[in-house]
Amino acid sequence: MEDISKQVEYSKELWMKEVELINRDVVVCCGTLSVVGFQPEVCDSSALYGDALGTRFVEFMHPMYCVIHKKISTRYVNQRT
Repeated sequence: MEDISKQVEYSKELWMKEVELINRDVVVCCGTLSVVGFQPEVCDSSALYGDALGTRFVEFMHPMYCVIHKKISTRYVNQRT
């Protein structure tokens, strides 16, 4: 994850310009929601999301990533119990 964080910081300006140019309604961030630079909100399903640049950003981690790296979030565990 540290390598991803370094790449995100390195490419942040280019990435944000790309988001503006493509102009999508929704962008799914796979572990990189923090690059957008806002405090995300938590919806009823426990998903993290936020709005910037006229776009809704949603955080998503592939379930297999969570299993392999044992990074199941507390929200997910609490939701299931």
